[in-house]
Amino acid sequence: QLTPSIKAILHAHPPYIMGFSINSTNIPTNIFPETAMLVGEIPIAPFFPSGSNELAENVARYFQQGAIAVLMEKHGITVVSKKNLWDAYYLLEAIEHVAIAYTVSKILS
Repeated sequence: QLTPSIKAILHAHPPYIMGFSINSTNIPTNIFPETAMLVGEIPIAPFFPSGSNELAENVARYFQQGAIAVLMEKHGITVVSKKNLWDAYYLLEAIEHVAIAYTVSKILS
C-alpha cells in the first residue's frame, strides 16, 4: 500500500537463504552479475516475531527505500517485483542460486 509500484510480494523460506537468515549474514549478490544488477544489496531486517506490526513496518521501510529483497533475521526472505509474481519468483530463485553457490564455495575452500 505504501509503495504502489510494487505489483507482487513473495515471502519464502528456501533452505540456503535460510542459512543466511538464521546466521544474520549478508547474501553476496555481487558474485553473479545478474543478481548484482537485478537485485543489488539485500538488507537484513532485525528479528521481530512473525506476524508482528514491528516486522511488517521494518520490512516495508526497506522496500520504500528501493530494496528488491529483504532478508529477515531468523525468518526467511521477502522479494518484491514491479512486474508480477513470476518475476518475483525468478528473483527469489536467482538469490537462492547465489546462496547455494556461495555456501558450496565455502565448503570446498
